[in-house]
Amino acid sequence: MKHYIYLLLGIAALTLTSCNEKQSDLSSDNLSFNVILDNETPVSKSAFEMMSDGGVSCFTLEAEPMTKSVLINNSTSFSSIYDSFEVEGNEGPDGTSPVFHGRAVYNTTSGLWDLTDATYTWKPFRYIEVFAAATNIDNTDLFNGITYNGNPSTCSFDFSLPSDLDSQKDPLLGYFKGSVGEGGTVSLKFTHPLTSLVFKVGRMPLNTQLQVNSITLSGIDTRAHCVVSFADNGTHEYTWSTYSGRTNYKQVVTNPAPQDPGDVIFDETAAFIVLPKVFPDDTEAKIIINITEDGRTYDIFTSLAGTEWKAGETNVYALSYHGEKKAILTSGPDFNAALTGRGLAPNKNSVHRIVFEVNSTVTTGTQVQAPGSRPIYMNYDRSTNTITVSSDDYEIYTGSSCNSMFRGLTRLTSIEGMEYVSTKNAVDMKYMFYQCQRMSSFPLEHLDTRKVTSMAYMFQDCDAITSIDLSPLSSDSLIDAELMFRNCSNLTSIVFGERFTCKYVATWGFMFAECPITTLDWSHITPENAADIEYMFSSCYYITSIDMSAFAASNSTIYFAAGLFGGATRLTSINLGLMDFSHLRVPLSGSTNNMMQNTASVSRACTVTCLQAAKDVLTLSYTSINSSRFTWNIITPEP
Repeated sequence: MKHYIYLLLGIAALTLTSCNEKQSDLSSDNLSFNVILDNETPVSKSAFEMMSDGGVSCFTLEAEPMTKSVLINNSTSFSSIYDSFEVEGNEGPDGTSPVFHGRAVYNTTSGLWDLTDATYTWKPFRYIEVFAAATNIDNTDLFNGITYNGNPSTCSFDFSLPSDLDSQKDPLLGYFKGSVGEGGTVSLKFTHPLTSLVFKVGRMPLNTQLQVNSITLSGIDTRAHCVVSFADNGTHEYTWSTYSGRTNYKQVVTNPAPQDPGDVIFDETAAFIVLPKVFPDDTEAKIIINITEDGRTYDIFTSLAGTEWKAGETNVYALSYHGEKKAILTSGPDFNAALTGRGLAPNKNSVHRIVFEVNSTVTTGTQVQAPGSRPIYMNYDRSTNTITVSSDDYEIYTGSSCNSMFRGLTRLTSIEGMEYVSTKNAVDMKYMFYQCQRMSSFPLEHLDTRKVTSMAYMFQDCDAITSIDLSPLSSDSLIDAELMFRNCSNLTSIVFGERFTCKYVATWGFMFAECPITTLDWSHITPENAADIEYMFSSCYYITSIDMSAFAASNSTIYFAAGLFGGATRLTSINLGLMDFSHLRVPLSGSTNNMMQNTASVSRACTVTCLQAAKDVLTLSYTSINSSRFTWNIITPEP
């Protein structure tokens, strides 16, 4: 593998070399031929938004697809690119047989591509097929099934990327099928089974000092099996399978210094050579770039989910600013910790009011911005017990984490200016308002929750709220809602809106536990992934009717249901519909796992609507309480 700039220089030099030598005696003169690479394909993803530990950064990686192309005219044409790579095209010993490489072209001892002192001769009307392989490719497998009569053919090989970047060689598969007339020039096609990645500096704002210190490819496959199929019209395709052996590749810049737009980031170890790959949506593979910017050093990273790296491509990724820098808050826990930092509130009980302001002229205070973003200042007014969060931008963004942002502010009564705060990048809102005991309402209309996966403990111990309408929120990505409202000691009414369907929520445990709810409007919920509903209504002393038929109408498989209605002593109606309890990992019988745990009996008659199979399981639970209080309404599913 050589430096990307060397590759460009090699291409430029070779392009200027013509192939016009007259061959007076084709049986002995050197073969003059071209090699053409015509495998250019667009990348499937043109830009990646880069994240930092504090959330979304101001950087993007922009892909600029580029295909390797070279013209080969003599035995040294590859030397500026692949260290003396040569192609042997001699006739066979009987003077008639078509030939190809009889020896491996990658010398494991010297580490070079070479066929020392190879000569180039050609006889008219002969077929030739040339394959060049690298690293651990077994030539026995490589030539398996190859034919030379113009019919379709395939070759199969395994490939492993070495852990040492400097030893990565991008193998070539070259082929020509057909006859060559006297005096003609043979065109050999060379294809590259692997993909190379090059990183450079892209667009930067004026006066920005950007220094890239290292780039890491995290979770990249190192081994795969490939089948190459050649058709008689010269077309080909690759099929890669059996990806395995994931590792991290890291390139560290030697003596890093601020780079200018257009600079290739690395020196002679420029390119990463990787296996072609389509990354699934749930991949853990990442590109991680360590940068120093405006005097701060930190990592930015992006997921490779949905990315496709195709065989033969050189993908050039430019690291650019995507417009002006934004004011991005630090992570939720760091923001929470800063509230009582030096010069701010003496303790969390001293914060009664929080105000966010934009277009501000404030330039002093505790800085609470994410790395690389515009400054955000936090100040405290002791006379009013007010925290003010100020930015000179027109909007303040949170990062991916709003976890614990206002946690433990037991005397906080108002949060103002949330209309200037964008949470569109938030993924985690766990504990966001936990123990905000004096907040009677929350600015939910200003929260963008489309990407949020966890709202666990979000409103736990918020004693002042009596009702809450979740209609402004979205549950498009929500998975975890456990203990969301636990011990909201005055909460009697909850409304789930059309956008808050909880479709993918798996964990509902303790969600409403110890709340005096009497009204629960969740007519819009369509749960499809519910697994844990244990203690969901535990100690809900005032609720009289619970309809969970929506869970039964979905594909939910319940694994945990212990204590589901424990302490809900006023229940008169429970509708479980066709809910499936056959996969319970913890039995419902016994004092500790009983669905009605923590109460001696249901205080009044209760009708339970369920499937016959559910009754058989649930009876075990209710027998130890007071089975005479329960009337079973059995549903027979439609055929």
